[in-house]
Amino acid sequence: PIKLSKRQKQLFPMLDQGLSNRDIAEKLDISEHTVKVHFWRLYRLLGVNSRTQALRFARSNGWLV
Repeated sequence: PIKLSKRQKQLFPMLDQGLSNRDIAEKLDISEHTVKVHFWRLYRLLGVNSRTQALRFARSNGWLV
C-alpha cells in the first residue's frame, strides 16, 4: 500500500480541477517551487511521469471519485 502525506492528498482534487502550480501554491499558501517538489515526490512514489498519469492512478485506486 502507498502511504501519502496529507499534502500529497491535498494535491489530487486541485489536479482534478486543472489548477496550475501557481494556483495551487496560492491556495496552499506555499511557494510554487514547493508545489513542484511535492509533485516530484508524488510522481516518484506513484511511479508516474505526469499529472494525467497521477490522476489516472488516483482514480483507479479510489482516491478521487
